[in-house]
Amino acid sequence: MASTFLPPTKIVPDERQRQAIEHVNGPLLVIAGAGTGKTTVLTQRIAHLVREGHARPDEILALTYSIIPRQR
Repeated sequence: MASTFLPPTKIVPDERQRQAIEHVNGPLLVIAGAGTGKTTVLTQRIAHLVREGHARPDEILALTYSIIPRQR
């Protein structure tokens, strides 16, 4: 089976996303709805922290989760 390579797309964050990406003073909690770019913001923030020397990769813990409602 041939693999398909999709080149990365350039994501331009909005103002609130940019603030989250560039936040460096302590932990950050991002709460937003589905499809709003949380994972992209998280990965860009990690890259920013490492690139700017605010943290080493082994000092970062990133968690994501989804809450799936129970069927009644």
